[in-house]
Amino acid sequence: MSSRPVMLYLAETESFRPDGSPPGFLQPFAPEYEVRSIGIPYHGLIRLILRLFPLLLFRRRPAIFFTTSYSLTFAILLFQALTFSRARHISVSLNLSRRPLKFGNRGVNAVINRLFARLDLVLVHSMHEVGLFHDLHAIPREKFVFVHWGYDLPAYDSTRFDDHAKPYFCMIGRNNRDRASFLSAMRDLPAHGVLVAPAYAPVDPATVPDNVEVLYDIPNDDCLNCIANSRANVILVNDENSGAGHITAVYAMHLGIPQVVSNAMPLREYFIDGFNAVMVPIGDAAAVRTALTALLDDDTRSAQIAGNGTEAARNWLHTAVTEQRMARIVRDFLKGRPVDIVDPAWTRWRDSLTTA
Repeated sequence: MSSRPVMLYLAETESFRPDGSPPGFLQPFAPEYEVRSIGIPYHGLIRLILRLFPLLLFRRRPAIFFTTSYSLTFAILLFQALTFSRARHISVSLNLSRRPLKFGNRGVNAVINRLFARLDLVLVHSMHEVGLFHDLHAIPREKFVFVHWGYDLPAYDSTRFDDHAKPYFCMIGRNNRDRASFLSAMRDLPAHGVLVAPAYAPVDPATVPDNVEVLYDIPNDDCLNCIANSRANVILVNDENSGAGHITAVYAMHLGIPQVVSNAMPLREYFIDGFNAVMVPIGDAAAVRTALTALLDDDTRSAQIAGNGTEAARNWLHTAVTEQRMARIVRDFLKGRPVDIVDPAWTRWRDSLTTA
């Protein structure tokens, strides 16, 4: 048996690596730690706990937990409390895409908040989330660190939209999407629209204009092909509290597609209005229509925004950059060194653009 302390990385199955390996940011720690990973499906919080706890009880106890979702984070915090675990716990992303654990009973909320207070470090993908989770569970602000949501563009072989009527605008996403503004903006526009939504949130057919096609739960490869063939990717949100569409935003930048996005706080660390996106007020369908029309009418501007998006993704929003920053954060934290809440290099780059 290895004498090295255990680092345990837990992710919901849908976001787990196909080969079951830990993420790249933990690989530099392999000489000092035994790095393990577990992928577990989510079918409700109770079933998650009932399935997860036996897996943990009969394994060597970790020195450090890494969790990648709100539900998993809570489940591990509960496990730690019940087993008197002194392991450190780093939440790689609280990712609140489901109903938060907030009830009408003050005593219950106080217990839940005490559990969340056990977190040692929380990595978030938007500075706005710091305030949201502080207000929701009283997690101290000094425990948060901001890291961009970075991905490499995955290989895909879909050709579903190669022959789709063009030009078209696409809007893809599940949570917190303002589909009503997209449909209203598209009405009578001299272009087509593709709206991709989850089957659990069907769109009222009476609200769908003739030039918009609504699809449900299409494969990720088809989503990428849809974005790649579009005139612009559209990300509109209902509010600033959840579901900001970071994954879709990063994919579109890698694909070199211009974007029209809500001017919501969770998206401001990813977009600069007029540089790599056209930003519109939340809920303003008229502004969305104006932005879409402008991109239709000005090929040069569309290409410039698309190129700037590709530059931003190449510099800051790909796997190597994100994993290097996360590894530095974990290393500094474990060594007791100060951790930069925001990447200073990115701040300088952004400031240089906004000043210009």
